[in-house]
Amino acid sequence: MTNRERILAVFHGDPVDRIPFMHWDRHFPRGLVEREVRNLGMGLCTRRPCYVESHPNVEVTQKMLGRGTLVRTYHTPLGSLTEKWKVGVGYGEAWYGRDWKGILPRRIEYLIKKTEDYDIMEFIVEDARYEPYYEAIKDAQRHLGEEGIVITTIGYSPFQKMLIEWIGTKKFYIDFYKNREIIEKLYNSLAKKQEEIFHVAADSPAEYIGIWRQHR
Repeated sequence: MTNRERILAVFHGDPVDRIPFMHWDRHFPRGLVEREVRNLGMGLCTRRPCYVESHPNVEVTQKMLGRGTLVRTYHTPLGSLTEKWKVGVGYGEAWYGRDWKGILPRRIEYLIKKTEDYDIMEFIVEDARYEPYYEAIKDAQRHLGEEGIVITTIGYSPFQKMLIEWIGTKKFYIDFYKNREIIEKLYNSLAKKQEEIFHVAADSPAEYIGIWRQHR
């Protein structure tokens, strides 16, 4: 059996000739050690997108403050939302958007800061358009062959996306306790919109679909 066959067999509950072992390809910069481990039977798991997201009624601008603060602003007919990131030297150019030290950008200011921001965020959610894009998956499958599998992901669940990307832990739980209806309203809009991605992902040629979880 090939690495790909073993991995897929386990997912389907079928027997295998030996227990498969795979790892994210992005965790292994190409080189001698990576090649030796793969020769011993390690499979690769490669992630590729299945859709392109656009917002026809939202304009996004960004600028750098000083040496290491990235400010990104979302302009809508209802108002604007701004988030800030702490970035390092070489941000966006190194491995998977990291800086040259291998550190990911860190969000230091969230989009939602006050009650009226929820309505603006809901507008952004409902303005999203999702267009199927499968070429990246097919290309990765051609290059990977039987070395492993190519998966696609649909991002965080609605609850996680609000908590991790838009509001932050402290404000999220305060609002959840004191003003729960605004949290649930945005949650329901996001959950309904995300169903569109499910159909796009299900029709993709990817062998597995993942939903992100918080791991940092």
